[in-house]
Amino acid sequence: MQKILNLQSIGGVWVENSVLYEFSKEYSDSEVAYKNLINMDENLWKLGLNLADYSKGEAKQFLKFLRELLDTDEDVLMLGGRKVPNRRLIHHLLSESTIANLESLINKTLAEFEKGSNFYVSNIDDIGSVELRVKRADEIRSLSDKDMQSQHDLLVAYKVTYIKELEKKYANTKGIKERLQVITEAYMTLDQILFQAINYFFIANPNNSIANLIQVKEEISLFLNSYQMPQDKQKNSLFVDFIYIINKVHKTTYFNTVNKIYDALEQGIEKNIVYREVQPKYQKHNQEYIGSWESRSLMQYVFERTLVKNDRTDRFLKRKEFIEVLKTRYNRKLDSSYMQHFKACYREVYLSPIKFNNKSCTKIADIVIKGNDKVAYNEESMFIREKVSMSLFREKGLLEGYLLKNQIQKQLYNKLSLIFSVHDLDYQIKSLFELYEGILSILIGVLKR
Repeated sequence: MQKILNLQSIGGVWVENSVLYEFSKEYSDSEVAYKNLINMDENLWKLGLNLADYSKGEAKQFLKFLRELLDTDEDVLMLGGRKVPNRRLIHHLLSESTIANLESLINKTLAEFEKGSNFYVSNIDDIGSVELRVKRADEIRSLSDKDMQSQHDLLVAYKVTYIKELEKKYANTKGIKERLQVITEAYMTLDQILFQAINYFFIANPNNSIANLIQVKEEISLFLNSYQMPQDKQKNSLFVDFIYIINKVHKTTYFNTVNKIYDALEQGIEKNIVYREVQPKYQKHNQEYIGSWESRSLMQYVFERTLVKNDRTDRFLKRKEFIEVLKTRYNRKLDSSYMQHFKACYREVYLSPIKFNNKSCTKIADIVIKGNDKVAYNEESMFIREKVSMSLFREKGLLEGYLLKNQIQKQLYNKLSLIFSVHDLDYQIKSLFELYEGILSILIGVLKR
């Protein structure tokens, strides 16, 4: 698709855009200033903002705001704690490849649109940011050793009560700031509950869960493919549309990173013998704690082979620190003295040949231990934590189920990227409820069969 040029003559000079030309002359006589604005306009168009669709006055106000933002020394991108020149802002929004904290950018845009407004984008990766989300997840986690009827009853209760609570909360808010906050909370909460439910659905029922999950995946695929997107575009302020784009990038970069991690893990499984099926003699299904770190049986259990040199004691003791960091900083329910947990973490971090972003797993673990991954959405940190989760599923003989869960998640995230591309908050919240409620209904239906 190409942009149609609208050449006009101003004072005998043929220009591509009269608004840009007039605005450039307000602050500089340089021809370079006009050309820079032309490039900015082109990139905004690629983002989905056609300045010609808005009033001349609003376009000038927005360009002035954006130009001042790009020229300021204040860091508005905060890409993984690295200061990046603001002139790279539009390029970053276009790439949707690197997760950033866009809270500052949304704040500044809202402040220009609604004087005095402030907006906080909840950190999707912060497990403590939404108390109810954690509470509901713990409720589902507690069912891991109970029957399917209990899981079914809890999911039904969740579907008919908590979704209604979120709907009511959204209906009682008015401004774009408050509604964006509710949408972010709704997405985070629904996503956490859904995938905790799927995880413990087949952890608790290993005998028939894979077949059921295959059926769930097929039904969810049909449901998502049939979900209709709106045809008409809602008319908004230029600043509001820019906020929609920022929020969409904020969500989509997270989705893209999750998909990237899942792809890397799947490729690693296909290529490396580390992920072969665990032989029964090396599995520990029940809680069993490490009695001696010098035990030969511990070495055999971790390395999954009969003959190993008994020279790993010092390394084992050192590697406990990584598990403790996951437990304390990321609220992972892990115990470094629990044989299954220690083995899963050790193998995934210190035996795996897989690299991510050209970093070895050992290198990433060292970064996590040192606390250098505290910035929001550190990709490598997300990767290594997901590897540990995958290894725990492998230990339980549920690696196939884990991969099925990931496929469901990737399908949903691809659809959500389209949902967040629609510049209509009412549509976004309605779609979130419909998609997650629909998937929960499919899961409940399979549980009842």
